[in-house]
Amino acid sequence: FPSHDKGLEEAIAVTLPDTARDNSTLFRSGDGGQSWTPILSDQGVPLWTGGWSSSLGQGVVVGTHQSLGTVVSGESVVLQEPRATLRSFRSAVIDGEGRGWVAGDGATLLQTADFGVSWAAPEQELPSGLADVLDVRCLAQRGDVMIASGDPGAMVLRTEDAGKSWQIVEADVRGQIHRIRALPDRGFLAIGSFGQIIKSDDDGLSWRVVRNAGYHCGILSLVTQLEQSPWALTSALTTDRGIRSVVLQPSVRLTEPQDYAAGICQGERALSALTLVGVS
Repeated sequence: FPSHDKGLEEAIAVTLPDTARDNSTLFRSGDGGQSWTPILSDQGVPLWTGGWSSSLGQGVVVGTHQSLGTVVSGESVVLQEPRATLRSFRSAVIDGEGRGWVAGDGATLLQTADFGVSWAAPEQELPSGLADVLDVRCLAQRGDVMIASGDPGAMVLRTEDAGKSWQIVEADVRGQIHRIRALPDRGFLAIGSFGQIIKSDDDGLSWRVVRNAGYHCGILSLVTQLEQSPWALTSALTTDRGIRSVVLQPSVRLTEPQDYAAGICQGERALSALTLVGVS
């Protein structure tokens, strides 16, 4: 994620470790990505999944098991250690006045007013039952307006008063929304599965399709063990024949405490690899 006040020259990158016990999962660059330096941690490193950066030496990172951290003076500091949950935080955003949000699985949302030093639940609770149907993957904000979405992408969550009230807006999207960005005036742009792009010109109250309306997958593959999945067949169908496919692993085998991190790490790496061959 690039620095929001330094352009594309400076950025912090979140990587997937080779194992759940590797120490270097955060890196920074000050030359447009030509070289990267590890960001050390003050303690055991959670598996980070995303974050926000204001400058090369400052930022917020979020991770698995709802872990939270901050990047200060080139070091990551864990603010909230991983909890006993399989839900993860996925995205973060903070404006120039220090107001911001983190979001994740089960429609989990926290907000800050001090650049991420402290976090609290929004003033108004989210609509009943939303945690059972929405996993937030991305968000964007402009002033008091905040837009969030993820899985499913057809459901867009918005507030126009910094969390004092909430609305759920429908969007013509199949699959997930992966990124949302605030545009000038009252605009927001979102991209999702199958190359879908949607745009709002009224602070997220309504959305119109810009690209790939109504796209959906042609094959659903359910797997229980990643090592026994038919990757050659999946690659042939998606890359050679151009059939959009979805691979879903309902759960991972968890027998030891460390398996929680290992299982998530393995699943995230598999998802990244599949994306390269055309799988959503």
